[in-house]
Amino acid sequence: MDPLIEAEELAPILGIGVPDVWKLAREGKIPAHKVGRRWRFQLQAVLDHTSTRGNGQTHEHQASSPPRSRG
Repeated sequence: MDPLIEAEELAPILGIGVPDVWKLAREGKIPAHKVGRRWRFQLQAVLDHTSTRGNGQTHEHQASSPPRSRG
């Protein structure tokens, strides 16, 4: 079993902020283990998961309609 790492170690590897790592863990979008009040991650499991789902970043803010043209 790979050693567990914390969100602070995982965030720069994924290229996102620590709060984003916590959010992905809470939402079940990356494999994570809750140990007490802290999230822990197996690096290889997260990398395997994100490689099968794209780059690991989510695109939640999409426009519901195209921007209006002026004029």
